[in-house]
Amino acid sequence: MGKKLCLNFCEILENIMSVAPEVETVIQKVLELAGYTECERIYVGSYFCSQYVLNLSHKLIDKVIKEVDNMGIKVTLVLPMFTEKDLLRGKEKIEEFSSYFLKEIDEITVNDYGMLEYIHKKYQRIPINLGRLMFKDYRDPRYDEYYRKSSKPKYFTRLLKQICKQYQVTGLELDITHEQIDISDAPSETKIAIHVPYSYMTVGMVCEFASIPYEITEKFRPNLPCHKECLRNRISYHMLEDRKYLKIGRTVYFDHKVYFDHKDGIVSGSRNYREIFAPIDLEVKA
Repeated sequence: MGKKLCLNFCEILENIMSVAPEVETVIQKVLELAGYTECERIYVGSYFCSQYVLNLSHKLIDKVIKEVDNMGIKVTLVLPMFTEKDLLRGKEKIEEFSSYFLKEIDEITVNDYGMLEYIHKKYQRIPINLGRLMFKDYRDPRYDEYYRKSSKPKYFTRLLKQICKQYQVTGLELDITHEQIDISDAPSETKIAIHVPYSYMTVGMVCEFASIPYEITEKFRPNLPCHKECLRNRISYHMLEDRKYLKIGRTVYFDHKVYFDHKDGIVSGSRNYREIFAPIDLEVKA
């Protein structure tokens, strides 16, 4: 079993890029945090928030893409679920990125079936991954008896294989929901990617941070337009002493302490996989 390291800059790209002026320096700092020396690709966009993607700076993306391309690093564009009112703008934003498709951006990760259908039909040649929001196994490390065991994901089914074949899906992105994940039953035709060192615990349509500038009667509405207030605010939950819980935007994450203690034992099975490392700790400190 081998693994390739990738870096997840989704929803934190602006803050990560404030660590240093050059992308290469930023990546080196992140690699030091992750304990690795090489990076195969980076992920940009968002798994959970359409407002973040709609407000993503083309100038920043262009800078990052060009600099990582010079380093021989590929880019995965990650797309969230767009609500009906934002769908047209979402498609326009995707088209804005399309000049990079099959060059610097060589694959797209989608997080809902509607976007899977759209990308498959509109951009037929670009490889597609199913993102972490497509897989919803129970996850809550506060239930110690449930968490502290090895898990074989329930979604490796015949239906999943049919979907992968129908839409020519090339990769699956998974979160670790237990102390260890067994990927031996994953479809053999697809690449597997594992998110570390944080898993998403829950996500919703209401963003507390987006509500900050609104009048009290307008706060806490689903999918509020925003100015990426999430980049300037974080919520930390103190529930268990041995674990971090963070809220970034709409999403609550928990960390895997075991990842840093037993990095090579968190995934079992004979499959090779990508490790998608989110440098949230570096971003929070910055």
